[in-house]
Amino acid sequence: MLSVTAEVDSNSLTETPLVTDQGIETFFVEVKLDEPVTDLPGLIINYDVTGTATLGEDYYISQTDISTTDGSFPTNSIFIPQGADSANIYITPLADAIVEGDETIEITLQSETVFGLFGDPLENNIFVNSGTTTITLTDSEDYTAGVAIVDIFGEEVTTNNPLVINENGETIYSVKLTSQPLNDVTVEFNNGGTNLTTIAFNENNWDSYQEIRLTGIENPLDIDVTATSSDLNYQLTSTITVTNESERNRIRVTEGGSPQPEEVPIVSIVAVEDATEGDTTPGEYLIQLNKPAPEGGLTVQYSITSENAVLDTDFQVFPVNNGVFEVTIPEGELTQNITVTLRDDNVDNAEPIIENNSINGKRDIDRNVTVTLTESPNYTITQFPPSEGGLGGIDNSNDTVNLFDNDEAGIEIVKFVNSGAISISDEDAETLDINVKSGTFSLTETGAIAAIELNLNSQPTADTTVTLSDVNNPNVTETFTFTPENWDTIQEWDISQENIVQLTEAFDGTLSLTALVDGNQTIELPFLQQAIEVDSLTLSEAGGKEVFGVRLESEPTSSVTLEVDNDPQKLNLEVGDGLNNNLVFDSTNWDSYQRVVRVC
Repeated sequence: MLSVTAEVDSNSLTETPLVTDQGIETFFVEVKLDEPVTDLPGLIINYDVTGTATLGEDYYISQTDISTTDGSFPTNSIFIPQGADSANIYITPLADAIVEGDETIEITLQSETVFGLFGDPLENNIFVNSGTTTITLTDSEDYTAGVAIVDIFGEEVTTNNPLVINENGETIYSVKLTSQPLNDVTVEFNNGGTNLTTIAFNENNWDSYQEIRLTGIENPLDIDVTATSSDLNYQLTSTITVTNESERNRIRVTEGGSPQPEEVPIVSIVAVEDATEGDTTPGEYLIQLNKPAPEGGLTVQYSITSENAVLDTDFQVFPVNNGVFEVTIPEGELTQNITVTLRDDNVDNAEPIIENNSINGKRDIDRNVTVTLTESPNYTITQFPPSEGGLGGIDNSNDTVNLFDNDEAGIEIVKFVNSGAISISDEDAETLDINVKSGTFSLTETGAIAAIELNLNSQPTADTTVTLSDVNNPNVTETFTFTPENWDTIQEWDISQENIVQLTEAFDGTLSLTALVDGNQTIELPFLQQAIEVDSLTLSEAGGKEVFGVRLESEPTSSVTLEVDNDPQKLNLEVGDGLNNNLVFDSTNWDSYQRVVRVC
């Protein structure tokens, strides 16, 4: 019987980074026979692998892959050729970023080995002594469990480098973990027991910075940082400080010497406000320095790119100096703003969803403006690619403001409701010696919306002429003559929609009454007709007439025709100017009501 022993190489097994200056480190266990193998082609010895370490996650181990006729996969075995008395089992520790304790790898030789992989078994099976060896896999300690917090300049937040409140009452910082957790980790930021924000990390995102922006800060404060997890390494607490003191960059002077060269400022940009059509608040970027601007101020140039929006057509950016995009931070200041003003175009910027050659809804179009800082020897831009600085990728050289639309394509239907009346004051009536009152103030059979009735208060000695006209349409007038014989007889004037004003959202017209008595005097008589939006209009079965207005809710990019359905068995289209079945709108009249009259 051959005696088999297992020996561990003198090298200690320690978990190391996957790639180091020395490359990948591999260790081995030697399996030695008490005499060389005599049979051809050699001897296969099988072994089992156990322990607390996980194969494929914590380490790799060598296996034997010998071509066979039965399609077997590589096995935990070694092959000792004829004439040799030993072979090695190789072990490669795998690098990870997990903080963990010692782990073990146990290799146990199987007590009986059958040599049969190359054909028929040997006549005499070879039995070997069972042997076990244990390898300890220790942590490299290249990673420690912790919460990394950096400011907007990529610098670690410490007692000597606290977070700073900017002029907008904000502070911005980024957070990640310093090692891969075994389980999910929750990090809470609290002030005086009040939760400010909570973020979560797991094995996939632990090394990616997550940005946190605190707003509305008026006074300095301390923030308690608490990390909780079922991973015992991540039950941590710490405190960071937020201050409004920014004087932490000072010139260092040696007694008797000259001031040391001052480093150029570090500049960064962050978007603080998106832009919405019709909103009085513009989109906004904040340009920030890590220390006050030098003497004479600091000018930072920038460039503009946009998606689905055109500069000077859809939006404008300020400040611009003679066509050059640049912003100057005054001497001693830390910040300056860039604003984006979005034009309110009245156009719904959504695009239709086309399915099977027909429109099936619509989707919003992403529109945005990106400002990118231009490099200069006068300052440094905060920018760390993921491969540099261990910061997981911080890029504050550009940021994006989103542009939001406030228009919605649709059709508005309104019913006209009279909310004012035509009248004349007592003083004016006495001055002009005339009576004025309104008759009907709704749609009449002739299509009029108002009937003016007037007569004189006293008998004139000669003919008196009264002229009614609309100040919005001075060519539309009506003249009434009162004589000593008919001075107290009421005369009427029907006023139609066409000869007053074009319908707008509030149908507000003003009539001017002119009377020639002892001179040329004018009195304005206001009236008001409102457009009330409705979902439906109802006609009585007994018959009746309904007048309503139709217009678009947003400006079209091309002509739009609306067909007014008319069921001849129920409704009759009234004949008259502007009373058509088809209503046509374009960019010039989309917001003006077109009148539709239906008679039952």
